[in-house]
Amino acid sequence: MNAPTKLSVFLLFFGALESTPVLSDNFIHENESLLGMRKNSGPPNDACQKAWETTRVRSQCTGDGFTQQYPAGICVMWKSCLKSGNTSKYSGRYEFPIEDVPKINNCNGVLKTSEC
Repeated sequence: MNAPTKLSVFLLFFGALESTPVLSDNFIHENESLLGMRKNSGPPNDACQKAWETTRVRSQCTGDGFTQQYPAGICVMWKSCLKSGNTSKYSGRYEFPIEDVPKINNCNGVLKTSEC
């Protein structure tokens, strides 16, 4: 009776080790997903979009959707904005706290929350 018990314990322990890797597939997938969202601006976020619509510069810029990234409350956007006095555009990826989005200024094609 002692041998089957040791064998059972061994199989149970070995099975537990085999079924719980250090990094689970779900953990890896979630981190890849977050990285992808961070790189590509992720899906549109209604709160960030509403904040953008209150800016004075929205008619001077084109670009993709918005997302609220980690840490929460950060709007990430890709925008191409007109430079002063011509029709060429400057393109860039921007991150602003959601409460600062309405304060954005177009500084010769570059978006800033401070004065130009």
